[in-house]
Amino acid sequence: NMPMYLSVVPQKMTMKMLMLGMMYAPTDNLTLMGMTMFNMKNMNLNTHRAMMDREYLGSFETSTSDISNVSLTGLYRLTERENSRWHLHLGLDVGLGSNDSVGNVLTPMNQKMSMTSPYGMQVSDQALRSILGLTNVSTFSDLIFGNQLVFNKALAKKNWAYGSMLEFNSWFQKPMNDATALSARIQYTNQGSIEGNDLRIHAPVQTANPQNYGGETINLGLGINTVFNILGGKSGDRFGFEIVIPLHQRKTGLQMKNSFSIILGIQKSF
Repeated sequence: NMPMYLSVVPQKMTMKMLMLGMMYAPTDNLTLMGMTMFNMKNMNLNTHRAMMDREYLGSFETSTSDISNVSLTGLYRLTERENSRWHLHLGLDVGLGSNDSVGNVLTPMNQKMSMTSPYGMQVSDQALRSILGLTNVSTFSDLIFGNQLVFNKALAKKNWAYGSMLEFNSWFQKPMNDATALSARIQYTNQGSIEGNDLRIHAPVQTANPQNYGGETINLGLGINTVFNILGGKSGDRFGFEIVIPLHQRKTGLQMKNSFSIILGIQKSF
């Protein structure tokens, strides 16, 4: 039950994610991939009086940080030809971080108090999710083309869970020389609203409403990756950079729009 007029209004949200992964191939056709994610979220909000002239009272900031989730996925090679290969993804993802973190809030009564943070500020939903996907990579001359479809859905949850998400990526990569390549990709995501609810999340802000989550987005990613030999060993060290820019956003309910994302990656083979 949300009030008719929102008195706490988000202004800006930033999110940083650190992902640590490892891949191991026990056979030629099967590769196992483990991933751990650490999440850091920060939000700035303005508070107004709930009644009368809705006077601006001030701003405040909330933040959360913790290990978010751990996943284990198997990549099984379905077919491989000279210029094309297909992989099937099957995995499980477990939310480990807290889903009931508390933050200090400036209320419409002009008082500071501790409240359970909205869903979007929680580092995890503590849900068990399934991962199902399919990837194809093809080569034409010196160009590499790829397509990937991934679907994840909550199998079990504690009070609430982020909505099911369908994600499709289509990309190409062109080498500039033996060490450096440029890439571009189109990313489409379709995510559902929050499943379930937490009665402790009831602040007069749109992020406390489970229906104000999810929607469709289309992003453009432009990247570059190159190989160095800094960490030693027989194989090189791959460094990647990508900027992701929204092209289309159709959010569900009342939400802030995405701006852009920057992705930095380091890969080492043994």
